[in-house]
Amino acid sequence: MLSDEFYKEYYTYNSILYSMYRESIDSDGDIFNANEGENGTINFEVRYYNGGCGFNEAIEEAIKNIK
Repeated sequence: MLSDEFYKEYYTYNSILYSMYRESIDSDGDIFNANEGENGTINFEVRYYNGGCGFNEAIEEAIKNIK
């Protein structure tokens, strides 16, 4: 149910369930940024053209870019 009805509020990665806080920002171009917080949270910023990829694909790309 979380991945179907609440897929923009929760995300599963490596069998770990993450809750997400989202903030919309108007920007040009695709953005796939993420970083790991002190307490193990993953903070991310994504912007993408919905015809080019889906929300889960954008999150995966951002996680791959963790510095």
